[in-house]
Amino acid sequence: KHRLSEEVEGLQSKQEDLKRCYDSSISREHDAEIRSKELRVSLVASRRDLETARVKLDVERGEKESAEQHAAEAEEQRCHLIKKLDRCKEDKRSLQQKLEELHEVRKNQQRLKIENSNLQEQLDTLTTELNSAKERAVSGELQSHNDFVHKERQDLADRLST
Repeated sequence: KHRLSEEVEGLQSKQEDLKRCYDSSISREHDAEIRSKELRVSLVASRRDLETARVKLDVERGEKESAEQHAAEAEEQRCHLIKKLDRCKEDKRSLQQKLEELHEVRKNQQRLKIENSNLQEQLDTLTTELNSAKERAVSGELQSHNDFVHKERQDLADRLST
């Protein structure tokens, strides 16, 4: 940019020098006509060079603005990605916590299955003992009833015989 500015200034200075030469050579008409034509050609070239330098400067300004725009967009995208990464990290922590909770639930389910199995075994044992006790009780009641009936018969037989 600085180089182009110097080039523009140089071209402007050159243009002014050519104009001074042109003005000083008017007194010599024959040389002046030749010199005038040369100066016109040089002036046109200088103007063309000046315009080219201005176009280059405009292009460089545009490239700079474009680069600044790209940098701003890249920074915006970087911030967006950082936020997204933070959300992913938070999701990961949340999922890790849920996984630990699930592991604890499964451990508790396994413990409850074992306890349930043990309780089922105890229930089966108690049911068997209860059924066995019922059988003994029924058997005992029948025996008591039979004893009672036998005694009653004996008593009736003893009364009949007396």
